[in-house]
Amino acid sequence: MYKNDLQSFCRFYKGETVCPFKDGDKQMFWLCEKWWTEQTELASDAGCERIAPILKEYTNAGLSNFEMYDGVPITLKAVLFNRYCKYAERTDIEGFKDLYQSTYIKG
Repeated sequence: MYKNDLQSFCRFYKGETVCPFKDGDKQMFWLCEKWWTEQTELASDAGCERIAPILKEYTNAGLSNFEMYDGVPITLKAVLFNRYCKYAERTDIEGFKDLYQSTYIKG
């Protein structure tokens, strides 16, 4: 998949080299989308090896069916969940769902 195609799934990252956001949540979203785009664009074993454990963590948390029809790829949601838990320093499924629905989706 090409970078422009991947960016069409992003709400914050539009190909910039420097994050344009000052808000902490938006910075996190931008960084996650940028990393996800770069890894997915690789379409190689290296990119898959980096995203696969994150996707496994997401599905193990019971989030496989979370917001299935919102147009955001599950691998991107998994990256957002991974970073959210890392910054929160704990696995907080309900906190992630709330942030995703109240802040990420609404942009």
